[in-house]
Amino acid sequence: MQTGLQPGFSFVIAWITAHSPRIPTDFARNGVFTTRADIDGGSHMEQKSTLAGSMNSVRRSSRWKLASAVTVAALALTSMVNVSAADAATSTGTAAAVLPSGQAMPVGNINAWKQIFSDDFNQNVPLGSFPAAVSNKWGAYADGWTDTSKNGTYAPSKVISVKNGVMDMNIRTEGGKSLVSAPVPKINGANAGEGQLYGRYAVRFRSDKLAGYKIAWLLWPDSDQWGEGEIDFPEADLDGKIWGFMHHKNKPMDQDWYETKSATNAWHTAVLEWHPNYVRYLLDGVQIGKSTDVTKIPSTPMHWVLQTETNLDGVKPGAAVAGHLQIDWVAVYKLQR
Repeated sequence: MQTGLQPGFSFVIAWITAHSPRIPTDFARNGVFTTRADIDGGSHMEQKSTLAGSMNSVRRSSRWKLASAVTVAALALTSMVNVSAADAATSTGTAAAVLPSGQAMPVGNINAWKQIFSDDFNQNVPLGSFPAAVSNKWGAYADGWTDTSKNGTYAPSKVISVKNGVMDMNIRTEGGKSLVSAPVPKINGANAGEGQLYGRYAVRFRSDKLAGYKIAWLLWPDSDQWGEGEIDFPEADLDGKIWGFMHHKNKPMDQDWYETKSATNAWHTAVLEWHPNYVRYLLDGVQIGKSTDVTKIPSTPMHWVLQTETNLDGVKPGAAVAGHLQIDWVAVYKLQR
């Protein structure tokens, strides 16, 4: 793991003006966001700066704006900290049967965290039926929406299926379009909002090596106001390493960032804990970062999006690049106070 300050002068800034639709407070009946009217006034902009393996990502809720500066703040972390089993994603409660990844989905509460949502994908969903077939639990960015870089097209009906206990994303180019997806769990039930204030988010996942594609699984403000902050974990190019980020509230161009040595092509369990006093990042039961400055931690309701998209370097993925991203299970918790 590596953490540190990324000074602006040491990076070549590649500005990308793009949008990634925000999640409105209510889903359409079948779980798909179907019209631009649903997201009027909101879009995400993501910027990435790279040099010598370092990465900086920013999403801003604004209409077709360019950011004018990048200031990256980092909290130093001197060593990886092993955490107890009660804090690991495999912890606690009565475990379900072992699933395809070799690790069971956690069932039950974990200390102050109350489990409010889980899915171990036991209900098969054929290609073309997601999210309508499971609209009580899942929504998604609608078919035809462009992703952050505008080089990809969200197409849940063509990308997502569920079989053999796994959510499968068949990422590929078809008809000249790079097909991606962004499923959204309805953690509060079919007819409630998607967000909450503070929470614990666990996901068991792997991916084929897919150059030109990435994941940015994030907590985004329900208000769609980027100034309230943003949390991303796991975030990774699908041929690179896994990172964690926290964009500071009131100053979201500043961010804490944490680097791992792990790639996405093996099974991993990522756990994000968002607490009023800290944001903690766990990968395979090991703490890889912890942000503790309460003046910077987001403190308004946010929702979870498993945003899977094309890279932000402005280069469209090669037409021959194709493969699968798999999710064995997800589990979400609320903070009991």
